[in-house]
Amino acid sequence: MQNNILNLRPINYFTLKEELCFFMGGRVAAGRPEDRDGIIDEIVNADCVTVCNHIVRDDRNYYVFMTANYKFNAIRSDDNNFSITSIFSGREFQAQKKYLYNHGTFLIIAEGRTAIVADGYKNTLNEETSEDWGMTPEALTELCDGIDAYFFSTERSEELKVDNKFAREIIQPIKNFTKYEDQVEQLDAYKDNYVNYDYCEFVKGKAKKKTYKFFSSSFDPDSELYCSESRVAIETNEEINEDFRRKIKGIIIDRIDEENGTSFIVEFIEQFDDSILVKNNGHMFLQINDVQKRVRERVIQSIENGTVDSGYMYKLFGRKGHPSAEEDEAPGWDEFKAELLSKEQKPNASQMLAIERGIKTKDIQLVLGPPGTGKTTVIVNWVKYFVKHGKRVLVSSQNNSAVDNVLERVGRDENARIIRIGNIDKIQDNCKQYAPEQQVGKTAEDYLEKLKMSQSGILKDMSGIKETLAYVESVYDDYKLFSDCRKTTWDSALLQKEKLKQLSDFYNEKCNALIKYRSIYELRIRKDIAYFALKKKTGFLSFLLKPIIFLLDKTTKYLNKKLKERADRYIESIQDYNRSAEEFKALITDAKYVSAKKTYGEILQKCSGYKFDLKNEGPFPIEPLSADYLLSDNVDPVTEIDNYRRKLTDIYARLVIVKKTLDDWGKSIETHRTEIVTDLLVENSNVVGATCIGINTRPKFRKLNFDVSIIDESGQIQIHNAIVPMTRAPKTLMLGDHLQIPPAANDAVVKLCRDNEVPEKQIELLNKSFFEYLFTRFEKEDENTPNLTRLDEQFRMPGNISDVISDWFYKGNYHAHYDMGGWNPIISGTTTPLITISTSRERNRFETAEQGGGYSNDLEARMAAKIVASLAGSAFKADKSGVSTPQIGIISAYGKQVRLIRQKITEENLGFSPDQVYSIAASLDSFQGQERPLIIYSCTRSADAKRVPPSRARVGFLKELRRLNVAFTRCQIQLVIIGDFDYLTTCEYEKIDEETGEPVPNQSEKKYSEFMTKVLDQAKSDKGEFYYVDEFYERTGISNV
Repeated sequence: MQNNILNLRPINYFTLKEELCFFMGGRVAAGRPEDRDGIIDEIVNADCVTVCNHIVRDDRNYYVFMTANYKFNAIRSDDNNFSITSIFSGREFQAQKKYLYNHGTFLIIAEGRTAIVADGYKNTLNEETSEDWGMTPEALTELCDGIDAYFFSTERSEELKVDNKFAREIIQPIKNFTKYEDQVEQLDAYKDNYVNYDYCEFVKGKAKKKTYKFFSSSFDPDSELYCSESRVAIETNEEINEDFRRKIKGIIIDRIDEENGTSFIVEFIEQFDDSILVKNNGHMFLQINDVQKRVRERVIQSIENGTVDSGYMYKLFGRKGHPSAEEDEAPGWDEFKAELLSKEQKPNASQMLAIERGIKTKDIQLVLGPPGTGKTTVIVNWVKYFVKHGKRVLVSSQNNSAVDNVLERVGRDENARIIRIGNIDKIQDNCKQYAPEQQVGKTAEDYLEKLKMSQSGILKDMSGIKETLAYVESVYDDYKLFSDCRKTTWDSALLQKEKLKQLSDFYNEKCNALIKYRSIYELRIRKDIAYFALKKKTGFLSFLLKPIIFLLDKTTKYLNKKLKERADRYIESIQDYNRSAEEFKALITDAKYVSAKKTYGEILQKCSGYKFDLKNEGPFPIEPLSADYLLSDNVDPVTEIDNYRRKLTDIYARLVIVKKTLDDWGKSIETHRTEIVTDLLVENSNVVGATCIGINTRPKFRKLNFDVSIIDESGQIQIHNAIVPMTRAPKTLMLGDHLQIPPAANDAVVKLCRDNEVPEKQIELLNKSFFEYLFTRFEKEDENTPNLTRLDEQFRMPGNISDVISDWFYKGNYHAHYDMGGWNPIISGTTTPLITISTSRERNRFETAEQGGGYSNDLEARMAAKIVASLAGSAFKADKSGVSTPQIGIISAYGKQVRLIRQKITEENLGFSPDQVYSIAASLDSFQGQERPLIIYSCTRSADAKRVPPSRARVGFLKELRRLNVAFTRCQIQLVIIGDFDYLTTCEYEKIDEETGEPVPNQSEKKYSEFMTKVLDQAKSDKGEFYYVDEFYERTGISNV
């Protein structure tokens, strides 16, 4: 790496395989002429570039980059490069350098070199650069996504940073194990399977698209391997270690078989220096599948970048980390709990505690599940609760059968929408239905059927709208006529009303004038009578009445004047009234009014019968339009119909678009069914099942978000596998039992680790599950932590057997709830569930060391076969579906002994098929997770104590007692153990830890003997039976012939 990069490098990084491209325009260069050549030279020579900041403003992406002597701002351009907008150097840069670096940086490692375009020229040291000024859109997008993830992941919170402890104890071991396991797999795969080529020669191409011809004179032209399109790896002369050389990957684009040999035209898919190719007498291999390596590497990078969903692990695995005792919200828990407890087969107390804690835990919960304690019941109820509350759950394990066993039970929940990821050939038959490829066909047909229904509904709506629009057009003129006639009638009626009021007023005025005229007339008559009466008086009385007569005369004259005025007014009022009456008569007899009134009545009756019956039930409903509403006094029907017509036209246009979209969508499903429907299935799923590595192998599932990650059989999963599903959700629930079969460390991987000076403390992680690592750590910190739950009740086997297991492995917390009331022995003549048969008195009891490794024991194999022969009639039983299932299981730790037992059973001529024989006798690992009414265990190991004294190692990997825990707990009714107990109970060898001086856990033969002695003591008590070989045959009546 060049010296012009920053000395410190952040752990947050992105490795860019292709060229990293920058662009510097003339304005920027002219603005900093003193920096132009310097920044070009520094970028061109940089092996990596540091990103100091990233912001988004007005939909543009702005970045701050930094090299050793320059800081420069840039934007992501439409030309697929980073366009520099300003440059800083000298003091102004140095003053910011430390601050920028201390506030979080992201490193771009430019494996494909760097380039900068300036003044129309592309400057780069990459001799095979393209003429393009930009990067491929895919590479640029992937790089920018990585930068986004770092800078926008909760603002690079300190809580999401890997500290030294996390890196040392967790991250580094995973990196080491991933690296060396991949090397071992390559060594094994490439050991013998290769083509010798005589020579190779360059054909064409540059950078990552180089093409070479490899000629082999020894290749078999009839071979179906190494054909066109095969992915191959060419071994180079670049050594990685003494056993391993770098291999570069390519694809055979053509194979030419000739008389003197075969030519392979190989196009390489990675960049390399031509000098590392072996020009003559080289090797070409078929590529191995390195998906596990790539999955783990991506996970580690995500952890280091702070982009994993499991944010809790930064604190948990950090310097002062411990699991959080904080509880999550658990809506509806009380109701869910009541539902579980109301069932006839309700969970027991420890299962209920595990279910509750798993639902309520904030980040991580570990459940220890000894054999037969119902771990699957816990998982199923977890999943049932989570999916009921809208969560998406990941169910994973190391092996496919463990995943399928859970999914088979989960599938009974109608709310579960399951997707099973993995090789269809490795998925159990009852779970194949959940594989996307199995669901695509039916789902596509269902979807297309629903699509057709939707299309039918759209067409129906469109047809209804067209008919309604036509109907509206046909009645539009009637409603317009109705509106016009109503207006004419209403206008005329208004005038009539006004004229009628005027006529009424004139009439009232006429009446009032007549009343007043009569009043004055009557008064004048009375005055006239009085006047003429006084006028007749004579004499002195006449003289006295003279003033009164004068006054009456004057009053009479005044009344005559008023009477004339009232008479005139009365005549005028009669005239006004008569004129108004004539005008009113003219209004109500007007031909236009009479015609409009008649038409209005007719059209009102006609419009009252119109009906708008459109009922569109599609995506764009419309309010119904009723005739009564249109004919309401305060509604203008023409305006309302115009609005209704506009709405219908608009909806019709939108339905046309929807129809086209549905048609296009249907065609897409028909032509791209698998891809589209798989996407739909994935997005709609709420339960996904996969192996630990499998969940991250497919791009569609790699970015799928989960709320909970459940890992079953965690006691068998090593750290570099368990970490994958752990990173996929903010909450992890692990179930397992580290006191059963542990994961097996690959000796070659261990050797590579030691050869490369990996600390022993890290190597120890290979020999244990990550579950064990976490469980013992949590337990040591706080034995009563709510993050640990122990299942403690089993219903599988009688306590006669499980009590020994409980005392030895589970501190007495493994309780049998087995009903012995209905117990009956399987082997005739026996009376208890635990049977031990000692071969110690038999001369032919000793083991045979097999060629190629392993051991067998003829006496024990023969005895096991004889027991099976005595039970041949009941060795198999049909289940509910009619499938024949074995009722007997014979277990041995040694594959050679298993094969010998199968041979002995076959020799008994019991009529069993080969598959049936294989199902009866199998290795211990094959029985993991299974149970049988009768289990026969062959200890196999036996030797002359004089030849192999107790102080020497005697029993090999039998000393791993956890394997016996599994073997003995497979039985449901009876357990038979066959072995040389005098030999097996007297071992004294112990492997001592050089650092502590203490026996290495699970590596002590002395402990093995102590355990076997405990089993023997149980058998010799009233809880079991102890026999020597001849005693057993005699007691049971089984033939020894």
